Amino acid sequence: MLRDILDSRRERIHQRWLDLILAEFPPDSQAFLRSERDQFRNPIGHTFRQETAVILSELIGRAPSDATGESLDHIIKIRAVQDCPPSEAAGLFILLKQAIRAELVSEPESGWSRDELSALESEIDRLTLRAFDCYTDCRERIHKAVARAAQMRVAKLLERMSRPHENANAGAALRSGDEL
Repeated sequence: MLRDILDSRRERIHQRWLDLILAEFPPDSQAFLRSERDQFRNPIGHTFRQETAVILSELIGRAPSDATGESLDHIIKIRAVQDCPPSEAAGLFILLKQAIRAELVSEPESGWSRDELSALESEIDRLTLRAFDCYTDCRERIHKAVARAAQMRVAKLLERMSRPHENANAGAALRSGDEL
């Protein structure tokens, strides 16, 4: 019963959820993310709109599938690159719970049971934990890439410094503020 009610209100729940997610961005960014529909001019807004719709459909459709995981990964990768805290990245599912509850306020409990809501919220909790795992994996990969880039720069610098005929030029470049 609960999932049928939520399915009939899917668009409103989706819009509430998106509004809650976008409210976490700075005001100028919010306006752009909400208004610009072109996926090439606003890839973040487009991804959030598209992937949250998939997650919500899969969740209401009774069984999260591989599509849910892929959509979750796309959203969380964006949040990891934006360097937001893990609680904010994974917290988007807490916002989904808020959107669902806000929609159910007007629905008499006779149309659904607390057990149904509890089961749905347990599924959302599992998605939250999966989002946290995805976020930490993405951040780890970012840190490794940054470390590799730094190692490569140091290796190139050491290589240049080991060439005697270039050392004089390198010293002069460093004194003048130029790059090697």
